[in-house]
Amino acid sequence: MPRITITPELFEAILAQVAEGRSVSSVLEPEGMPHRSTFHDYVANTEGAADKYARACEERETRMFEQIEQIADDARNDFMEVARKDGSKDVVFDREHVERSKLRIEARKWMLGKMRPKKYGDKLDVEHGGSLVVHISPDIAKIG
Repeated sequence: MPRITITPELFEAILAQVAEGRSVSSVLEPEGMPHRSTFHDYVANTEGAADKYARACEERETRMFEQIEQIADDARNDFMEVARKDGSKDVVFDREHVERSKLRIEARKWMLGKMRPKKYGDKLDVEHGGSLVVHISPDIAKIG
């Protein structure tokens, strides 16, 4: 299989798709695209490429964050029309669609937390709100 060379134009096209929310792997998957290792070699060995790639990844993160709100606010398919046995129609809750939306949101939250934990990760409250009492046993002086 011939090794496909990355040109500056192809690199910019790849980054545009990454910035829109796609992974590098999915962008490079179609036949005729360079291998992932070729892409990462280009990023590592081309001046300014790493900065451009980092900006595209930041844009992807922002896009994913915005998608969470879009998915949560989109109620278009939360209900569906079903036909009853008597021929009448009824509107019912579509649990499958809502569960899929929850999954899509959770996947994005998890990915964002892994990609940029300081910004999107769960914050753990590790502050101590009480008091600390230390009792020193008289036998402590015998140790040592």
